[in-house]
Amino acid sequence: MFHSSKTLFVFLTLFTLLSFCKCEDPYQEIYVRFQWPYTDCIFHECPDFPDSLNYFIIHGIVTRNGSTPVKYCTTKEFNITKIESIYYQLKAFAGDPYYFNAPEDLWKKFYDEYGTCLTEYLPTELDYFQKTLDLRNTYFLESWLRKAGIVPSDTYPYTYNQYKSTIESHIGKKVAVQCGSKPINGKIFMHVIGICYDDDFNPTDCSQETIEYEARDCTDMDHMYLFKTNPTL
Repeated sequence: MFHSSKTLFVFLTLFTLLSFCKCEDPYQEIYVRFQWPYTDCIFHECPDFPDSLNYFIIHGIVTRNGSTPVKYCTTKEFNITKIESIYYQLKAFAGDPYYFNAPEDLWKKFYDEYGTCLTEYLPTELDYFQKTLDLRNTYFLESWLRKAGIVPSDTYPYTYNQYKSTIESHIGKKVAVQCGSKPINGKIFMHVIGICYDDDFNPTDCSQETIEYEARDCTDMDHMYLFKTNPTL
């Protein structure tokens, strides 16, 4: 009788705690990579990517804990037919220059890895990729940089703080800046500006771990170039 009463007490205690528990998301941050496309073309050829798209594209809505991505939260399979209505918008504003003529593989990778971790807020493929477009159409980073005198140039560099502070002055939150993975002819190239969001997709401060991790390849923070054209062409 004593053991039965003790077991019942433990069960009721656990049930009560679980009932009032607010389960945490499996990630700390929603991280969106606004990518300067021509930096990619320095490191691998992308001859099919246009030479006239001087704007940032979104390289995925990513779930992560600091420097660690959170991936593959469900086994749901990506269905390309769900995003047919926004196919050409996605091709223009979401992806990677290397996949320009075959973006479906990249979109599948994005969704399988990260979209499956956001189904509570973005239940379908269309929801996930429409949010991608919405964010791209809300944050015109190239316009903000241009107004601050930061324009694409293969000969004139800007500083890490110029990129970072310009974007932060517009959204009011700490952002991350990423450089190309290695210098080319002694030059460092700005690659990604990362903005962090809460579950309602309101901008929030990126964690210091994220900021430092993304800046790991910015070995010369006083001289960072914004490549002007597609170097493959």
